[in-house]
Amino acid sequence: MSDFFSETFCRDKKFAYLCPGNTQNDGQNCKHYLTGGLHRHLGMELSHEGGSTSLCLTVGPQHLTPFGTLSGGVMLALEETLAGILSVEALDGRRPMGISVSANHLAAAREGDRVRACGRALHLGATTHVWQIELRGEGDRLLSVATVTNLIR
Repeated sequence: MSDFFSETFCRDKKFAYLCPGNTQNDGQNCKHYLTGGLHRHLGMELSHEGGSTSLCLTVGPQHLTPFGTLSGGVMLALEETLAGILSVEALDGRRPMGISVSANHLAAAREGDRVRACGRALHLGATTHVWQIELRGEGDRLLSVATVTNLIR
């Protein structure tokens, strides 16, 4: 696992537009911008293992519903965040913006479980990207399937 958000964004000029105040488009102002955000707050980790990009999370007490299971909102956050990252990877300087997320939560995860979101493109058009994101838990159990549409700007 690597810290994708501070390493990749700061080194790759393709992502420099994500960094406010970076008028040189050189990626130098990314670290400050990427120290916050939902991905950091939730503890998401990005992986590029086996040539595919995935987003992982170890379920902690802050991710749980009052019933002791992983919140559906956290699941959606993982799925939509991964779809945005996958769109950025597929683009050359244009910006994706999530415009629709639809998910079916099929099983629960509990505190201590490791969950992983993986995705595949259903459509990579000039103005929209559509991704199918699967969230899997312990033993590769399917927890949730989401379809995410990103507007490309």
